[in-house]
Amino acid sequence: MRLTTIAWVGESDALERRLLEAGGGGRVQVVVLPSFDEVARCRGLSAAVVPLNEGVPALQRAYLADGLAKAVGCADTLAYTEALPEAFGFLATVGALVAAVRETVGSEYMEGGARIAARGPGAWSALAALTQLRCAPIDGGADPMLGAIAHRLGVTLAPVRDPLVTVATAEHGIPEVQGKFTVQADVVRLHTVAAQLRLACAREPDIGAMRAAIGCG
Repeated sequence: MRLTTIAWVGESDALERRLLEAGGGGRVQVVVLPSFDEVARCRGLSAAVVPLNEGVPALQRAYLADGLAKAVGCADTLAYTEALPEAFGFLATVGALVAAVRETVGSEYMEGGARIAARGPGAWSALAALTQLRCAPIDGGADPMLGAIAHRLGVTLAPVRDPLVTVATAEHGIPEVQGKFTVQADVVRLHTVAAQLRLACAREPDIGAMRAAIGCG
C-alpha cells in the first residue's frame, strides 16, 4: 500500500497532526516540519498543511492559488502535483466553517446577523464563510482589512446591534462561533483537515476516527 505523505508545519502534538493521522486510516504518513523552509527540502509531498495564522506567508509561497484563497488573502493548504513546478494554494477553513455551522444548526443557511470580533486570517475566513451561509448583516469592524476583503467578495459590511452569533478566534487563529448557537474551534479543525485529506488523498477520510480524536465520536 502506497502512503500519501502530508507535511504538518507546526508543533508535533497539535490536534491537526492527530486528525491527519486518524482520518488517513493508515494510508497517510504525516511528517512534522518546524518551518516553511523545511517544506522546500521535503520530497514526495502530496500536501503541506499550515496553521491558519500562517496563512499569509503560505499563500505567498504558492505558485498558483484558487480564487477563494486569493480573495481572502491566505491559504492553509499547499498541494503538490507533477503538473506544476511549485505548490497550489487552497483555503480549506472557509468550507470547513460552513460545514461546521450547517452541521450544528441543521440548516443550509443562517437567518440573522453576525459580528466578527476577531482579527487576521481567522476573521477573513469567517467573512467568506458567513457570506456563503447568507448571513446578513455582517459587522466586521474589528479588523481594518475586512473592508478590502468584503469588497473583493462583493459583500457590504454594516453594524449589527444584536447579532445571532459572534465570531472569535481560538488557537492558531481558528474561527469559533459563539452566541445563540456555538461551533467549537475543534469542530472547525475537524472539517478543515477532512477537506485537506480529500484534496491530498482523493478519497473520503475516516470521519468517525477523526471525531473520536476530538472526543465527539
